[in-house]
Amino acid sequence: MNDDFLNNHPDFYTEKSVLDIAAIVAWKKSKNAYNITKFPTTAVISSGGNVLGVKQRLFSKKIKGLPGQNYIFGDNIFCSRFGNGAPAIISLMEELRILGVEHFLFAGFAGKLTETEKRDAFLVTKTFSTSGCTSFYGRERNSGFQTATGAKK
Repeated sequence: MNDDFLNNHPDFYTEKSVLDIAAIVAWKKSKNAYNITKFPTTAVISSGGNVLGVKQRLFSKKIKGLPGQNYIFGDNIFCSRFGNGAPAIISLMEELRILGVEHFLFAGFAGKLTETEKRDAFLVTKTFSTSGCTSFYGRERNSGFQTATGAKK
């Protein structure tokens, strides 16, 4: 985030939100929008399509009340096709957080910082953003990545 912005708006991170996600979740619960009462503590989120294969989706529980296609498979909730861009993923993550999800794993696409071979996989440990709304979600702007073990195919 631009340091000038923070200097001119010192209360930015403490300002009360216009929308109260906890109130929205409470309203959805009162309308029985969710078809489960206890959510897993880990979510696997993909913006690039289905995370689970057809067989896995057939043998998993489809979750209602959340945007997109959401399934519980094993001890995790798998979320995909929930919309595009940061606002869609952030609203989904905030709702999941209120519902008890504590850990998020994102599987998807990213920009390229160095020359890599096709089909390389990376375990991203830190990120940075210079535009969009992602810079509003953290004060740290350090970056770094490493190739995941056994990632090359």
